[in-house]
Amino acid sequence: MDKNIPAEERKKVTGDIDRLPRKVHALRAVESLRAEVSAVQDRLGKMTLAEAWAHFQLHELRDPDVGRSPSTSACYEAYFKCQIIPEWGDVLLDDMKAVAVEKWLRSLGLAPGSKAKIRNHLSALFNHAIRHELYTRENPIRTVRQTATRQRDPDVLTIDERPCDAANSAASSGPTWTLRISGFICGEGSFAKTKRT
Repeated sequence: MDKNIPAEERKKVTGDIDRLPRKVHALRAVESLRAEVSAVQDRLGKMTLAEAWAHFQLHELRDPDVGRSPSTSACYEAYFKCQIIPEWGDVLLDDMKAVAVEKWLRSLGLAPGSKAKIRNHLSALFNHAIRHELYTRENPIRTVRQTATRQRDPDVLTIDERPCDAANSAASSGPTWTLRISGFICGEGSFAKTKRT
């Protein structure tokens, strides 16, 4: 019996003496109630991760009331489509184990930040399943260890090391690449191709 369920929800009156005049009638009513409870228990946790992902997309990811930005939604979709669903899609939620997920994350050839994002997306999916009563246990991803620490320090560029500045682009006759700068950290800017006129 689940101790997390309040006592008043663990009890149910099946009928009174007028409705169930004999012991055999009461036993049948209780047996019917047991079958209902067992059917609900059997259904809980029998959802695969792919089915939980479909539910998450329908009720949370694309819900305008949740207020996720389009880029956040796209990030979720990309990680689930490319990384999570191919590996874990057919696995039942009950069969997801923290140690197995941790081992899988270590095997991925991704940066620690990307692995941490995958772990966080999985955790959000389990929290969603718990909130919608699709899963009754604790979130197994909560105990997955994955750091987001960088493997190496970023290369910070000086003003003279910028890939493209006004003096260099004036000398060029073909298309040029312009860096949209949010700081001079190599690999963290975005490039846009521009044509010279």
